[in-house]
Amino acid sequence: MSVRCLLPLVIVAIVAVSGANFKRREFKIKIDGEVSFKATPPLSSGKTITWKFKDLQGGVIRVMDFDYDESATPQNPLFKNCASADKKTGELTLHNLTENHSGLYFFELNGKEQMEKFPLKVMRVVQKPEITNEKTTSNPDVVYLKCKYDKVVDKDAKISWSCSNDTTEELAYTKTGKTDLCCACTLKNDVSQETSDQICESDLFHEGSNIALTVVLILLFILLFVVIVLVLMYRFNNKFHDYVFKKYEKTTCLGGMLKNLDQCRSGKKTGVKQTDVTTVYTEVNKIEENNKEDDPLTDPQHDYEEPQSGDKQTDVENGTPLKKEDNTPTEHSDDL
Repeated sequence: MSVRCLLPLVIVAIVAVSGANFKRREFKIKIDGEVSFKATPPLSSGKTITWKFKDLQGGVIRVMDFDYDESATPQNPLFKNCASADKKTGELTLHNLTENHSGLYFFELNGKEQMEKFPLKVMRVVQKPEITNEKTTSNPDVVYLKCKYDKVVDKDAKISWSCSNDTTEELAYTKTGKTDLCCACTLKNDVSQETSDQICESDLFHEGSNIALTVVLILLFILLFVVIVLVLMYRFNNKFHDYVFKKYEKTTCLGGMLKNLDQCRSGKKTGVKQTDVTTVYTEVNKIEENNKEDDPLTDPQHDYEEPQSGDKQTDVENGTPLKKEDNTPTEHSDDL
């Protein structure tokens, strides 16, 4: 193969290597970040290096120049407080970056521009996105999710969904029946990424909460029905009334409720208003106790007194005097 044929291949290889080298030196840094550009070959004694910056509008600014034996400080206001250099290696370091520092950086050795370039893009970090949802009446099993973010600030950001391979801003979410399945959107650029709060299928379709509400209402209805039945039995069933009242009349809360029910109950039957049923029961009990105390047959401690010989005995039932038995021996007793 002749040299003339090999020459185009050499040129293509050089261009490819140069392009790869240029692409390798491309930097994307977030705001307030830091970056360093290393000069090749490194600075040596007797050489002067000058760093320059070409902004996005095409204007060229001198960042700083110095030699191996003497350093210098940047004079341009854009780099005065954020640029420094290593005089031994010629390396340039930028910190506290802003978007105004985006552009192309290059350097000269002894006034001769070098081929190596350093493109820099300073980017804002993305903000945390938010998911909004919108339902449709045409299909209740589909909800439209939207990844909401500031399109001006995060203009270079890309969107991804955790529950789908879709990369669009809006996602049509179809119901799966898995209430624990959640979805989030992520906003990402070359220097940062943020993920929204998750939204789950149980939040989008509220069938589970409707079922729980229905169960609660049914239980409340049953409880109310039982209470009504017990109240009616207390008011109209005497045996149940007496049992409940005697058992719970001394309790603080339930006893008061029973007294109020008894007032309504007694007022309806006798026409007497505000009857104190408790007082009535108490008086009846006292009368019964007094009767028991006065009854010699029921009171074991009662001392029964024999009637005296001089007292007249009467028939309890007829009220007539009883005949006294004569125990005197007759005349015929001796004969016997």
